[in-house]
Amino acid sequence: MIYTGWDGSVKVSVDYNPLRKKWKLTSKEGRKVVVIPSDRTLIKKENLPKGVKEGELRKFLKTKYRNYDFDFKVSGDNYTLVLVKNFKPPKDYFALDPEPFALARLSNLLKENDLQILNLEPDRFTWVLTKEGSFETYRTVGSPADLLLKFLKEERNLTEEQALRILTSEGLKNPAVRKGFEEVLKNLPLKRGIPLLPAGRWAEVPGLREFFEERGFKVVKLPHAEPERAAALGAALKFVFRDGAPSFGKPQVSPKELKAFALTTLAILVSFLLGLWALDRVKFEFLNRLNERKVFLFREKFPDLPPVAVEEQLKVLTSQRERSLLPRLERLISKVPKGVKIYEIGLVGGKLYLKGEGPPEVVNRMETSAVKKLESGGVAFEVVE
Repeated sequence: MIYTGWDGSVKVSVDYNPLRKKWKLTSKEGRKVVVIPSDRTLIKKENLPKGVKEGELRKFLKTKYRNYDFDFKVSGDNYTLVLVKNFKPPKDYFALDPEPFALARLSNLLKENDLQILNLEPDRFTWVLTKEGSFETYRTVGSPADLLLKFLKEERNLTEEQALRILTSEGLKNPAVRKGFEEVLKNLPLKRGIPLLPAGRWAEVPGLREFFEERGFKVVKLPHAEPERAAALGAALKFVFRDGAPSFGKPQVSPKELKAFALTTLAILVSFLLGLWALDRVKFEFLNRLNERKVFLFREKFPDLPPVAVEEQLKVLTSQRERSLLPRLERLISKVPKGVKIYEIGLVGGKLYLKGEGPPEVVNRMETSAVKKLESGGVAFEVVE
């Protein structure tokens, strides 16, 4: 299963095997997981009222935040709510991933339970803190490039073109740029004593690592991808490392809906085949009469020989059609009860298979060809028809 994380125009793909719980980087593209910039999101952790079901909560939130796109994830007595505004995803997306969660996921790669990630983009600086490997909090500063350019122009009496050239070529090795950078960072609660991962397009500007090390920070590096692809990598791992991030996925097709779709398609196919059958009957009658004439002529010419050739023609005409995949798909879906998630349906070597995940008590009652216990407590399974 391949997931491709997209952060603007930057992308990273991973190939994930949910049964073996292993993943690897790949150049192929798969299901598109799109990063939502941190300045377009608001993340809140709220208490879940007792007795309130997820459906009721979603209905309430839809009324309260009617001007926002939103999703949430329940965990125990709490839920994490993400509000999104002014963000239009591409039509072919598989799921969305808020930037703070994508960055927080990198702590699993570095095996740093407590980690702070500073994503340095020209239009925003995003600081994320993880605790025990999970997202804890975040902060965003908008338009840092504009702030730095303004500071340089005022401090050094430069034109915007001159300030931009110094910013990109000298970076933090320039004293004025350092001073401006410090002013911007005052808006972020950086913590000494917690490893710091610089990410984003400005993560490798000259003098950045030295800037933080001189101030007592332990700077770490992501070995799996370039700094500008860090958020995209985190998004690609959204379904590898399960966390508190809402799915923000397109609506899943339930087994019941799949079965209804299969039955509807089957009905349409039967109607089509009935039409073909009517045509076949006309053709059959024509050929039957033609064969009767052939039999008569054959026996008249060879009275002692059976008309085998004519019989073989009739057998070919009435041979059974290759059976459709739709009845097999219907039988396969009927094996999947309610309460499970379906990830993949495919056909390999003539075998129809279905992969998914569900609670142990549900999966244990199923006729499966393979199962795998997950760290989340659920069970991944495969059913073959």
